Amino acid sequence: MKKSIFLTTLAASIVLVACNSNSYKISGTVEGAADSTEIYLLNNGEEAPIDTALIIGNQFCFEGSTEEAFMAMVGNMEVNMPVIVEPGCNVNLDLNAKSFVKANKMNQDFALYIESFNQLNERYMAISDSLMSLIESNQLTMQEGQAIFMEKVENLDQSLIALTKELLSRHTNDVL
Repeated sequence: MKKSIFLTTLAASIVLVACNSNSYKISGTVEGAADSTEIYLLNNGEEAPIDTALIIGNQFCFEGSTEEAFMAMVGNMEVNMPVIVEPGCNVNLDLNAKSFVKANKMNQDFALYIESFNQLNERYMAISDSLMSLIESNQLTMQEGQAIFMEKVENLDQSLIALTKELLSRHTNDVL
């Protein structure tokens, strides 16, 4: 009986320690990278890397600890991707696809936001490109093109505002 209580207490302690851990692990793949290529974990806004890893067999890994969540960038001059580092996170990235293979809730929400933002940006660019084409072929004046652009992108602007508000409403007390 004492042994059973001891083992249950030990197991519960291990689970609590693991759940309250400040450690993080960010691993991933980079296809086509030469072995021993350096890759960095950078805290957004800071020049000096938090950590440096070597890519071996197209894989890399950063491990560390943090007291609070922060926005970071994983990458080098060829590839990079934003990631949110927080206590207890275990994230796996595919840097070539700029996607999460495995992620915590905050990174999943952030990735969906970035994907939606990029889709809106592509729509902005398509409108701009088509109008520039008409301006260059003298079918529209620059002034006409600008007026049409402003009219067409107003809905996109509203979509971006709504997308951002929705993300922020779900993350009122964290780094997002």
